[in-house]
Amino acid sequence: MKTSKDNTRKPASGRKGTAAGRRLLAAMRDVTAFLEGDESAGRIVYPKPPRIDVAAVRAKTGLSQNEFAKRFMLAPGTLRNWEQGIREPEGASRLLLAVIDRAPDVVGRVAEELRNTRL
Repeated sequence: MKTSKDNTRKPASGRKGTAAGRRLLAAMRDVTAFLEGDESAGRIVYPKPPRIDVAAVRAKTGLSQNEFAKRFMLAPGTLRNWEQGIREPEGASRLLLAVIDRAPDVVGRVAEELRNTRL
């Protein structure tokens, strides 16, 4: 392999390399630019919160599906879909369920206050 002006290696045959190789090189350039202070380089990926067993969270509270949905301001159909595995809670919903799992009384009090607040 030969080295070019910008210190990148190129195949001796003049080929441009594979698509995966080009993507890897582009990613390395983004990393270098980001580390040098260019925040527009690359992209930030936020990890998904881990999956949550919605039925187990609800069971811990001792509430029925309708009671749980009402207490925590969730649509009963959405809760059923989560529990039956038809859909999965995403993002903020997963976070809310994780907080309910750890502190259901706190979330319940906040939900009650919100219901009683006139906007």
